[in-house]
Amino acid sequence: MKKEIISFVIGAGIVGSIWCCKTFCESKPEAASVAVAPDPQKNDVKNQQSSICPSETAIHDDEAYLQDWISAISDSDGYAQSATANWWREYKYDVKYVGNGLVSFYCQENKYEGTIHGQYKTIVGTIYRGKRLQLKDLPELDKIRKTFRRALESHKDFEAVKLYIDIPLHNLKYVVDKEVQMTENFYIDEKGIHFIYDPYEIASFAAGTIDIFVPYKIKFNAK
Repeated sequence: MKKEIISFVIGAGIVGSIWCCKTFCESKPEAASVAVAPDPQKNDVKNQQSSICPSETAIHDDEAYLQDWISAISDSDGYAQSATANWWREYKYDVKYVGNGLVSFYCQENKYEGTIHGQYKTIVGTIYRGKRLQLKDLPELDKIRKTFRRALESHKDFEAVKLYIDIPLHNLKYVVDKEVQMTENFYIDEKGIHFIYDPYEIASFAAGTIDIFVPYKIKFNAK
């Protein structure tokens, strides 16, 4: 497996750097855990990725990003000499799984723009027959929900989640009646389903990105 990192770093010395490459999965999938469609060709992986991850056009706006940084340091006396002037931005792409008609991607944007701490956004997904899977596409969804509940309660950050969702000031998209709901931000691999939550979605920033893993063998019916 070869991973891709695209990053852009700006500091008081105006240092910019970009690394670009492609992500391909060279390993063969394990015995069928999800059946039916043939494996996508490796040449199609980039096209599949573009349906989930940010496009190259959206990423490569380095000149505009540089101008935003210049404006920020110009508007405040002494700002350019402070640590908060060191903006940075990084994109990571990873093909998590290719097999049994599925292609699963993990895309993450990390950035810092002079705030208290950095910001993180994670986008994941699984493509099946040219379509990004949604929760409604998963067979035995009620059974998956029950397994998800057990996985959440045994997660290392469960206490932090309970503490965070109990605060009434938090208006949380994935919490209903103080219970965490399954997110559409999930991907499938040979072992099961990964439900991904970014900081502040179900826990504080200190908990980081949370991966609720549900061990489950999924089989799709031919359509």
